[in-house]
Amino acid sequence: MAITVKVKLEGIKNPPCWRRIVVPNDITFLDLHYAIQDAFGWSGDHLWCFHPTKYVSVGWRIKPSFEDDFFDDDSLPTSLTLFDVPFGKKFCYTYDFGDRWVHSVTPESVDDKPVESPVVIAEKGEAPEEDCGGVAAWMWLRDHPEEREDGMW
Repeated sequence: MAITVKVKLEGIKNPPCWRRIVVPNDITFLDLHYAIQDAFGWSGDHLWCFHPTKYVSVGWRIKPSFEDDFFDDDSLPTSLTLFDVPFGKKFCYTYDFGDRWVHSVTPESVDDKPVESPVVIAEKGEAPEEDCGGVAAWMWLRDHPEEREDGMW
């Protein structure tokens, strides 16, 4: 079996930035993190976590163990799968706590056809450059490409 999830970067408009990813139904949150990183072309060099709302400090969090001193409560192991956590229909993934890239993650469908690894099946919008300063800075850079140097701001 496979699950199709839509991962949308919050705050980016005209056009929005999202990726639709088909993942194995037993994917762990750690592997979902890697799938999202690949889908957006990022390096994975920053802190990250999954959480139930747009606010990182509300409710449960799933984060890598090396961040244990960053949050002191409500953290769950990255080995959990999508079906292990009662997250409801939609949850969030935040990458880079400085730039604060908040993604909404919406499970859209379950398919009987299995997949062995995550696959991006649809996308819209250019992914932000890492370390560009967050949503407002990215939207400005996107609209002013002359300000970029060699693909980086």
